[in-house]
Amino acid sequence: MSQYALIESGAVVGVIVWDGVAAYQPPNGATLTPLSELPAGAGVGWTQGAGVGWSAPAAPPPQTTGLTFLQFMALFTPAEQAAIVSSSDVQVKLFVVMASGAGAIDLTNAEVIQGVDYLAGVGLITSAEATRILAGIAP
Repeated sequence: MSQYALIESGAVVGVIVWDGVAAYQPPNGATLTPLSELPAGAGVGWTQGAGVGWSAPAAPPPQTTGLTFLQFMALFTPAEQAAIVSSSDVQVKLFVVMASGAGAIDLTNAEVIQGVDYLAGVGLITSAEATRILAGIAP
C-alpha cells in the first residue's frame, strides 16, 4: 500500500492509500501521483505552478478574535507568563482575572489593547512583544 496525492487543477485535494493494483478510478478531472514524487511534507492544499514545482499552502492568518484564555496566554512566552501571574501589581491581577473570565478574547478590543500595553508599561513584556501579541503571533 502506498499513499497517492489526488490532484485536481494543479492542487492536491486529497491523499489516499492504494495498492496500485486494485481497480480505482479517480473522480473526473483528477489524477493520482505517488505522494513520494512530491516534496517531503506535501499534502492537501499544495499547488503546482506551471514549471515552478510544488508550493505549500499559505499559512492561515493569525487568530485575533474569539481566543480562549489559554490561547491568549499562549501568545506570551513562558517567562512572560510567569512574570504576569506572579506580579503583585493590582492592575495586572485585575487584567488577568478579567481576561480569564471573558468568554472570548478579541485582540482588537480596546480593553485588551490597554491591558497588554499596561503589561509593557510596567516592564513585564517589551513593546515589541506587545505588538506581536496583539497581532496574534505566537512566540
